[in-house]
Amino acid sequence: MCRVLTTAFSLTPQHGQANRFTPYLLHPWACFLLVMLIIMGLCWPSAMAQATVKEEQMPFVQSNPQPFSYDETAHLAHTFYLSDQEIWFDFPQEGTNGELVRFDLQGMMMDTISYELLRMRGDDVSIECIQRVDDRLMIGYRDFATSYVEIVIFSNAHEELARTSITDAISGMVAPLLFDPMVPSQQGILFAGILEEKEGDDYTSQLYLTLIDGQGRHVFESLEAKQSDSEHYGINSSICSDEDYHYILSQSRAGMTQSAQERLICKNNQGETVWEVELPDTLSIRDIAASHGMLYLAGLTGDMDEYGNLLIDQKGILLCFDQLGNKRWEHVYPDIASYFWLSLPNAEECYAFASDYATDIMQTYIVSVYPDGVTERAGYLEASVTTPLYTRFFLTEDGSLMQAGKMITGEVDGVRVGSVYITTIE
Repeated sequence: MCRVLTTAFSLTPQHGQANRFTPYLLHPWACFLLVMLIIMGLCWPSAMAQATVKEEQMPFVQSNPQPFSYDETAHLAHTFYLSDQEIWFDFPQEGTNGELVRFDLQGMMMDTISYELLRMRGDDVSIECIQRVDDRLMIGYRDFATSYVEIVIFSNAHEELARTSITDAISGMVAPLLFDPMVPSQQGILFAGILEEKEGDDYTSQLYLTLIDGQGRHVFESLEAKQSDSEHYGINSSICSDEDYHYILSQSRAGMTQSAQERLICKNNQGETVWEVELPDTLSIRDIAASHGMLYLAGLTGDMDEYGNLLIDQKGILLCFDQLGNKRWEHVYPDIASYFWLSLPNAEECYAFASDYATDIMQTYIVSVYPDGVTERAGYLEASVTTPLYTRFFLTEDGSLMQAGKMITGEVDGVRVGSVYITTIE
């Protein structure tokens, strides 16, 4: 059989046939070796790709924190990285008191804005997003008690230039039910919420998206497919923006006992849908982030249980799509039986973060992947801050991975006190 099917060619010109190749038959053992070499050649790249994550297990090391000079009793709620010279720390106090403090990357205090100046409406407010567009500072907040959402715009001299109420601008009730209802974009702040309306005896819901520019204007508004009360949008829906497009991870359920249905939606700067992709029900995505034409999805994957409701045998997963909606690659990380909850991309690579509860002490697992899908590195974080009260990862202008937060340094009258800091992750 081998002699009949296998033909090779001699590359040595024969007499009178300088421009022709002469076929001849292989010996059976030579045929067997040739077939084995072909099989190994086909399988070798796949084997190497799977081994890359295993072989490149390297810890990420956190540098020793350098505490900033600030009130150690202050409560840190959020940090917002805008640039190496502008990192805002949010220190709320009881009621609507508090202040925003701007530090640079070296920990020098550059500016402060009081909550009193913001004139936020509500008794349970939370600042959700800060963005700078040219010389205008945009601050978005929501009130948990009333679901009120507003964006306030200031000049560099703290003069109020505009105030845009998102919930008052449209008919119906928009609830900012997403974990992160506001994210920065190049044009301003992107907001998503759930628009609920009563139709007869039933309620319907739609995913509402709007972009507010530096002037406080609505660049666009869009509504996704209407769903009945039993088919509701989930709080794990996510949004993000890059240079050219805005993305929605729409999560909804066909019923309370059914698995979530996730769909990726791409919008242009006019709010028009460019493409949609339905994700398989074996995925549970927790975060999306876009940069330089690539969209990254972080979450977990697994197998459906016998009832088709829950994912079992869970593993962390990271996926990448391009601007046309094509899936470029996906990586499953069997070393982490939990979901990736954050992705941080730039032009060079994408970092993803997961929390591992396999031991008594929670550990942070980090992977670094190049845009072409090659895993550069994966491993646990060796933390120098062992008593964090709050942490936030971000990438600097030169691509360095950093962490901002507050750590416990002591106790005064039964209250934990600590220092705010920024550290490098290498």
